[in-house]
Amino acid sequence: SWANSTFQLNLTKVEQCSNGAVYCQVIDACHPGTVAMKKVNWAARVDHESLPNYKVLQQALDRCSIQKHIEVDKLVRGKYQDNLEMLQWIKTYFDRTFPGGDYDGP
Repeated sequence: SWANSTFQLNLTKVEQCSNGAVYCQVIDACHPGTVAMKKVNWAARVDHESLPNYKVLQQALDRCSIQKHIEVDKLVRGKYQDNLEMLQWIKTYFDRTFPGGDYDGP
């Protein structure tokens, strides 16, 4: 997938994005330095571990004046359809916004 190749990830299922870390990384690639990537918990597996990642994501979106309501309650449940829709939105955003070049994020 584009996320695997662009960000050197090894995702095999859409649901693996449910902890929010990938979404944070995509926004960081589009707007370097706006996402507090040091606060992102890549190992988050359950709701209460993932919620801080979405807080970081929302803060970055606000900083960039991106008006996107994130359905955190749905996304953290790890359902395919909810995460697919978020991935589709974030891929479209990435395609429109990514400045190009290689992403050398965390």
